[in-house]
Amino acid sequence: MKWEKLAYTDFDDIDRATPVLLNIGAVEQHGPHLPLDVDCRIGQLFCDHVDTAMAEAVLTLPQVKVCCSRHHMDFAGTLSVSHETLLAYLKDMIGSITAHGFKNILILNSHGGNQAIGRVCVEVMGPLLAAQSGRIAFTSWWDVASEALVKLNESGQFGVGHACEFETSLMQMMAPDEVRMEAIPGKSFVPHAAWADGDLLRSSPVLLYRSMEQISGGNGVVGDPSAASPQKGQAILDLVVPELVTILRELSQR
Repeated sequence: MKWEKLAYTDFDDIDRATPVLLNIGAVEQHGPHLPLDVDCRIGQLFCDHVDTAMAEAVLTLPQVKVCCSRHHMDFAGTLSVSHETLLAYLKDMIGSITAHGFKNILILNSHGGNQAIGRVCVEVMGPLLAAQSGRIAFTSWWDVASEALVKLNESGQFGVGHACEFETSLMQMMAPDEVRMEAIPGKSFVPHAAWADGDLLRSSPVLLYRSMEQISGGNGVVGDPSAASPQKGQAILDLVVPELVTILRELSQR
C-alpha cells in the first residue's frame, strides 16, 4: 500500500503492526553515462516491487530523494543536505508514523553516503519504537543479498561502487533510454591503501574519508560499468526483493 495514495479513512482498517517501508536515496552525479536520480530510481524500483509482492501487508512511504551527498559536490548537479538535517527530517517523519500508531519501520537505503546517519537514526529512534513494542531497522539494498550479489559481480574487486556494474545494470534494465551507452567508461578506481580500499560488496577494515572526485580519478565513476547488462539488473532485482520481503514480514512479528 502506498501511504500517500490512501484516504485517511482507509487507515481505520490497517493493522498497526503492519511494517512501514521508507527509502532514502540521492540526487547526485552518476558519471557521464547516467542521470542524477539513479539512487532514487533504484530505491523506488525495489520499493515498488516489494509493495506489489506484499500488497496490503506493507505500507510504503513517500521516498526521501535529496540526502547526504556532500562528497559528490565537486560534480555539477549534485544536491545535498547535512547529516544533521537528514537525521532531523527522518526523526520527524518517524514521529508522524508513530503518532498514527505504526511501530515497525524499515529504512531502505539506496545511496552509500546515507549509511552512517541511517544507522544513527536507528540508534536514536530505536528506544522510542521499543517502548511501543515496535522495531526500527536500517539496511542498504546491496547488503541484504550480498553473498548472492558477489556471485553476479564479473568485474571483481572495486568493480561495484558508484555508477558501476550494478547500478548501470539496474538502469539498463528499467530505463535503457536513459543510459548513454556511448559514454560508458571502463573500470575506474584510485587505490589508496589496503586498509582503506573497499567497494559496495567488500567493505574496507578502516573508514577513510575521500571525496568521489578523489576515489574516481575525476570521472565520477567507481567501478566498471562496462560489465553491466539489463539481464544482470533483473538478476539483482530478483535477489534483493525476496530478502526485503522476508525482513519486513519478520519485522512485524515478535
